[in-house]
Amino acid sequence: AGYQKHREKGDHHKIQDQRPGRKLRKIRELKGLTREKFCEALGENIDYWGLIERGEQPISLAKLIQVCEVYQIPIKII
Repeated sequence: AGYQKHREKGDHHKIQDQRPGRKLRKIRELKGLTREKFCEALGENIDYWGLIERGEQPISLAKLIQVCEVYQIPIKII
């Protein structure tokens, strides 16, 4: 689909499990946020985030921590 390799600091710490992305999608939906609004606060690409939510792309530990901080989600529920 022409996605560039998405890199960020700490990218080598990827969570290979699909569940975190799916849980984050459910939380986003429960908060009544569109993917666009959710990603805006994170500075994240919505197409790339869609891959994470569907479990097609692993999420980095650094990104997971950022999401939990921005949206005040206890990391232990992810």
